Amino acid sequence: MRKEITKQIQVLITMTTKGYHPKDQWFWYRKERKQFDTLQDAKDWLKETYGKCSRRPIFIDTDSGTKKVGWVYGFRNSEYGHDGKTYRYIQQDWVSFEEVRPITPQEMQS
Repeated sequence: MRKEITKQIQVLITMTTKGYHPKDQWFWYRKERKQFDTLQDAKDWLKETYGKCSRRPIFIDTDSGTKKVGWVYGFRNSEYGHDGKTYRYIQQDWVSFEEVRPITPQEMQS
């Protein structure tokens, strides 16, 4: 029998990058969405994915004050191009969390 899921943790990741030159600008190149049954599952995945790279909090302003909604993970990265060169860059992944719940077909009909 399938366990009914009443809520899930959704992790939204915006991957940004820039080169090492001081005039290089940040740009985002990919967005991902991951879903987990528990907050602990999400935390375990983040630890496995990002390890010990630098991490800074993300805050938003709300009517009731400032609220922490996620983390910015920063690290150096590199890729091999089709031309045989290695391209090195700085990457920041902006990771935020949301609590979501599935909608039943009955809710969709109303």
